[in-house]
Amino acid sequence: MTEMYSYYRSTCHSTAIQKILRGSLSAQNATEIIFIKGSSIQVLTVTPSATANDINLLTSEFEQPVFGTVGDARLMRCQFSDVSTENQDEILLDDSDSISDEPFVLKTRPGHPTIRGQDVVAAVSEYGKLVFWTLTTAEDSNSLSQTGRFETLAELTLDTPGLEYTKVGKSLAIDPFSRVIAVSSYQDRLDVLIMSEAMSRTCFDPVAGMGTVIEEGIIWHMEFLYTHTDSPDRILLALVVYNDVERICRMVIYAINTSNPHSVGIERIGRLPLDRNTPLPVLLIPLECLPETFMLVTEQHVCVLTADDIACGNVMYPSSPLPRKSNETFYPLFTAYSLPTDPTEKYIYLGTEDGRIYHLDISSLEDMKWTLVAQVNPIGQSMCVISAMTMTQKDGSELPVDVIVYSGEGVDSQAIAVNHLKLDQIVSSDFIYQDNSVVIQTFTNRAPLMDYHVMHDEIAKQDKLITCAGQGKNGAVNVISQGYQATSITDPSPGWERFTNMWSGIVNIDGIETHCLTVSFMSCTKVLAAQNGDLVEITNQVCAKDDIKTVFSDTFIINQAPMMIQIYDEAILISRCGNNIDYDQCLIWTPKELGLLNNYAIRFATLWKNEREEITVTLCLDYGEKYFLQSLLILQQDERIFIQPCGNIEIQMEPCCLELITIGDPTNLRRVLVVGTFETLLNFYIVKDSAINLLHSENLALSPAEKFAVPGSISLIGSFDNTSNTQHLLVGLRQGTLLCYTLNPYDMILINSPPIVRKLGLSAVYLVPTRSCDHVFARSNALWKIEINPGSLFSFVIEKVLLPAFEFISSIVIFDAGLALGWSSQAEMIAVVADQQFHIFKLAESSRPNVQRISLGETPRKVLYDDAKKYAMVITTARNRKPGLQLVDTSSGKLLGKTHMLLSDKSYDRDTIVLSTAEYLTHSLTAEWKVPHRGRAYKYLCVGMGHLRDSPAFSRAQSSEDKPRSSTTGSLHLYRIKETFRSDTSALGNQPMYTLHPVWNQDGLSEGVYAICPHSEGLLFSTGNVLHLYHLDPVKGRLVEITRKTSRSFITSINVIGDRICVTSHTESISFYIFNRQTNQLEFSKSDPISRSIHHLLMVNSRIAIGMNYSGGMVALFDDPDDKSFEQRLVKLFSFHYPDIIIRPSFGTLKATSLFYHSQERLAGHILAWTEGFDPNEPCHTEPIFGCTIAGGIVTIYRISPSLYALLFALQNQLLRYGPTSPLLGSWRDFCKWYSRLSGGEYHAIHGDLISLYMRLSSREQRILVESNSTGDILCSVQPFLNSSDLVALSSQFDQSQSDIVAGVLRKLVQELECYC
Repeated sequence: MTEMYSYYRSTCHSTAIQKILRGSLSAQNATEIIFIKGSSIQVLTVTPSATANDINLLTSEFEQPVFGTVGDARLMRCQFSDVSTENQDEILLDDSDSISDEPFVLKTRPGHPTIRGQDVVAAVSEYGKLVFWTLTTAEDSNSLSQTGRFETLAELTLDTPGLEYTKVGKSLAIDPFSRVIAVSSYQDRLDVLIMSEAMSRTCFDPVAGMGTVIEEGIIWHMEFLYTHTDSPDRILLALVVYNDVERICRMVIYAINTSNPHSVGIERIGRLPLDRNTPLPVLLIPLECLPETFMLVTEQHVCVLTADDIACGNVMYPSSPLPRKSNETFYPLFTAYSLPTDPTEKYIYLGTEDGRIYHLDISSLEDMKWTLVAQVNPIGQSMCVISAMTMTQKDGSELPVDVIVYSGEGVDSQAIAVNHLKLDQIVSSDFIYQDNSVVIQTFTNRAPLMDYHVMHDEIAKQDKLITCAGQGKNGAVNVISQGYQATSITDPSPGWERFTNMWSGIVNIDGIETHCLTVSFMSCTKVLAAQNGDLVEITNQVCAKDDIKTVFSDTFIINQAPMMIQIYDEAILISRCGNNIDYDQCLIWTPKELGLLNNYAIRFATLWKNEREEITVTLCLDYGEKYFLQSLLILQQDERIFIQPCGNIEIQMEPCCLELITIGDPTNLRRVLVVGTFETLLNFYIVKDSAINLLHSENLALSPAEKFAVPGSISLIGSFDNTSNTQHLLVGLRQGTLLCYTLNPYDMILINSPPIVRKLGLSAVYLVPTRSCDHVFARSNALWKIEINPGSLFSFVIEKVLLPAFEFISSIVIFDAGLALGWSSQAEMIAVVADQQFHIFKLAESSRPNVQRISLGETPRKVLYDDAKKYAMVITTARNRKPGLQLVDTSSGKLLGKTHMLLSDKSYDRDTIVLSTAEYLTHSLTAEWKVPHRGRAYKYLCVGMGHLRDSPAFSRAQSSEDKPRSSTTGSLHLYRIKETFRSDTSALGNQPMYTLHPVWNQDGLSEGVYAICPHSEGLLFSTGNVLHLYHLDPVKGRLVEITRKTSRSFITSINVIGDRICVTSHTESISFYIFNRQTNQLEFSKSDPISRSIHHLLMVNSRIAIGMNYSGGMVALFDDPDDKSFEQRLVKLFSFHYPDIIIRPSFGTLKATSLFYHSQERLAGHILAWTEGFDPNEPCHTEPIFGCTIAGGIVTIYRISPSLYALLFALQNQLLRYGPTSPLLGSWRDFCKWYSRLSGGEYHAIHGDLISLYMRLSSREQRILVESNSTGDILCSVQPFLNSSDLVALSSQFDQSQSDIVAGVLRKLVQELECYC
């Protein structure tokens, strides 16, 4: 049997923020913002010298997985006794260095990095450990974005790993003076850890003693109070505990005396019960401005209590009712709070679940004042004031503001500037205004991600995702795509109907260098320049000819004098750039000076410098039925500009494009004119000493491209100035294909190998060179950036530029408009003419997943995508309304018509849940259908519903056993979406109209319809644990049941390939069935012997099924046809645990699948198709598998070869044991013996998130990691990936140098893997 090995990687981590921390971690004067996201940690830095007007106030540096779920995390401010900043040597963790499993055993990690800042992070998780982290970078880099990482300083065992409610480690509290840490379970128990008075940056040993407190009841809240001094003899811990036996809630105060760490005093000094009718407490807030005082926020009131109040039983404490509007019945629910950065300020910010942020003034406890300062997105469980800053108003004055970052509850998180004064005078067009607040930045939160669908791009082979997310007021549909984000910095400028082309350049106006655009229309030309944040016309100032169509334009400098050249059909115009230049002072040259008559035309032109650095222009002239190249020197003598012909050659065929390329190294440059012809030829002409000679011709029709490969543009990428030492010739064809040739710069024949071919679109590919030789742009139906990667085995990579959905892109050029104030100087800007409008975009510096949000006004629940019509079908719900269907144009984000109600029958109440959707294709190939168009395919939308009908109200006199339960019934609905066009001839006449027509309702089903899947015999769907097969009777026009099959547990998903049916369930994992057409019965085939809770399924072929676990993770099972044993068991191919629930696995990739590869690419042949080695008659899937997670992440899974698995497995084991990359939540033994055994156990799987940490190590650390591999697994398994030069180097070097070579090979392999994911 063929084995299968997998490699998974988080393409996007979770977007749901659970905790926001602010502290000094990377340096003593630094400020970092930490987003705790459950399964990952994200680090952001505050822009130095920033004000609240900066739109990039917070910069995301990196995000690191934790391989588990962080239960709680806090920052601990430390008092260090040493000031050393030098890191110690790292060592490998072995059995003697790993943490003991005995409770309350602290282990400091040997060789941990020196703590650079004043804070460390303390965290607890399901591992049962209290861990301390520090933020560091590799020794050869201070860049957090490149090599930043969290490392474990010490671990303290609290309990055995697990998720039980009795486990310690559910909640964490740290004393403000870092004297004590308290860790609690969900109920009854909390542990108190006494901290050392002085700690070391190089040997972090924080715990001096500990104790356990039993407090019966559910521990709702736990916080340390601020005290008057940092004396160890009075430390106060406040708790809110609900005793579920007595059914009473109490506030409890413990006093802790740590004067003697060996005899710690823990005493309960007060316990004040709350009245049984008192609203539930939701927040416990220690007040820094009022020592030994805390604020208790309930569902209706806010109360301020002191420790003495609790100790004395005083119930006459100050309180204030929560604010609510006059028309509101209920009080707002407060979910988060934040204290000001100045501890002397007596106010606090409180956030509510509906997005209100209040400023509460507690200067006078008897008269607490509420001010609504912001109305934003619903606020989650964390909010943090990151800084007090200033914001510029319209009159230029500075207004003090607090910058708050809050986590969104099912919506985007944001950074906002707030003040209890009005902020309506703030100057900025980039901000969203509120009454008292300004939104500075938004952090995307796709959680909860309820459903998604893959939008396949069959041409470019780069897919998109459309997801149902919780963003916005009511949720939104997100279109996720990979590429360079393009941000519009100007409003679209209309009126460009007769546009032909444009060119960018630099001119000198009033002694100031200004970027300009020469824009050509069919009958005129304009020159535009960026001045004072706007585009102005300077056509007259540069003396451009404005009444003709321009063929070519550029700017250049002669003897420090800026010049502009404009070439049109009949002549060349050269002018000096300035304000005092007349048209009569310009140089006009015509081909008549060559002796040509009037029947000539200049078709193409290019400007370049010859070997003597002289400005040269080469023209492609059309003279009757002849074509020839003519080079001209542009010279200056005594302030006079003149043109001197210097060489020409006749072209035998009609040209279609012209470009000059410079190849070779700087000491041996060759200038070559490349001419493309309509006869599918590329002609190469060498230019030297004023002579033009033909080198050779390349027939594009012989390339792997289409037969009629007519070139449309030419460009060069790469140079011998970088480490790649390669140059490539890119050729854009007019049928939408891009060719890539590797050049031989010193041979007579520049091309001696076939090109690599990439289909970009259906329209012509036009290449746009840039100021840099390492990347160019290519436009077709979309815009692409082609970038070379020096030092990488990938020669270059092509990525999309995410422009708006234009119907046709006419032209793009690089254009620094000078309008992007506040953006990085490295940001590239482009001018685009598309759909007869002019735009300017700023491009992101790197390619990453980007989100296009489409707000529907309702909550999206299920989504399907029609590949033929290019629209999404989104089922939505709204309050007090039945489910509806909305059709969305995903390219433009527009809604196609109004919402269609799915249930119009009054018999259906509003408590209806959409459980499943599917598309069902029926072919009318028989006479039974009696339809007018035989052979047509009819597509139906199938929707499964669940209807809740509550039984009569439950009486307190009834026992729990007698309590009636809600009854659930189901129904199946079939719809047809019909497309019609308007009959009028107005502007809207070509837009389609869609109507939803009900076909059939199958009512009265015993349970909700949870899964639907088309079958060749009809339609499969499930109700509870029953699998049904129905078909559509064309005579009666109704669904008719064929058969049913009962499973032992609830069916969660169905999938079909051929005649094999795969079913998943809550407890029965995955089972295969076959429909017997002779008996019309569903027959059981095989199942998984292990009980798993599988909720979604993907069939790779008819015998391989991949299921998603409710506990997180994935399993692949195989129905081996050669296995005839009576057990009828499926064989496990691979499995792994993932700390989030993955939904709806699909084939596809956000990145382009056809990257251009280097000839020595080491992963060639090691990224395998999923069906390779199995049945060759099955469809071959070469794409990876990816799935979205509930918390908003994206996971990509590849199948890898056995040899690559062996190497990565050896590397993974070393990374687990190596201190800088060991798991953050526990020891490597915890990871191997507990975490990896979750969700059925890890098998034949590589954790790509762990492998990626190898790239964050320095070269020395990578060498140490390889050297510490005592078993030799890495050296043995790396052999298949060594090339000839590696083998020679290994055989001739000492051991240390051998480790460097192997570490370098691993670095290149991991870098390639990163390019995939």
